[in-house]
Amino acid sequence: MKKVGNLKFKPMASPENDSFISQRLHSLDALRGFDMFWIMGADELIHKIAEQSQSPFWQGLAHQFKHVKWDGFRVYDLIFPLFIFLAGVSTPFSIGRSLDQGKSKADVLKKVITRGLSLVILGIIYNEGLEIKPIAEIRFSSVLGRIGIAYIMANIIYLYTQEKAQIIWFSGLLLAYWRIRAAKVMAAGSVISEPSSGTTAKPSHASTSGAGKGTK
Repeated sequence: MKKVGNLKFKPMASPENDSFISQRLHSLDALRGFDMFWIMGADELIHKIAEQSQSPFWQGLAHQFKHVKWDGFRVYDLIFPLFIFLAGVSTPFSIGRSLDQGKSKADVLKKVITRGLSLVILGIIYNEGLEIKPIAEIRFSSVLGRIGIAYIMANIIYLYTQEKAQIIWFSGLLLAYWRIRAAKVMAAGSVISEPSSGTTAKPSHASTSGAGKGTK
């Protein structure tokens, strides 16, 4: 039985498995590469094929590579969550291997924070370029920034907590996110502006079903 951080693995009977932890997890690398293929803009290829062919098949596929404005989801809405998922799956291997090599938690934490902040900075540069702007005009939030922050927080939790505490963190964060999203939906549907009169009215249940659509 081999242990990677807090996880245990039972290798198959093979001499190659003695170096299991030092090897790449090819299935993870393959799925990460597949996800990066779409992140880099491969969806444009699908849209171009659909536009030129006018085929119902390609048009239906292209439809799946457009974000849903509010409710539901399509394939395109799963690309970013998949990358976050893959980052989490790789944590026991990358962090666990470092700890097994004798590195201290403090050293591993420094590396984690450096990597995470690098992603945040790259996200800001991607949004703003190298143009100098007042702080109030800089867009700090970005996909890369969210990945960086999530990466830092997840690795801190993994480094300094045991399995039971990790389950509590996971459940608590999931419930907190659901509660925040639910509150935003309720706030978006509680008041509808009337441009003609400039007044507000509290809508009925039927009118709130589509409230907030397009504000995702």
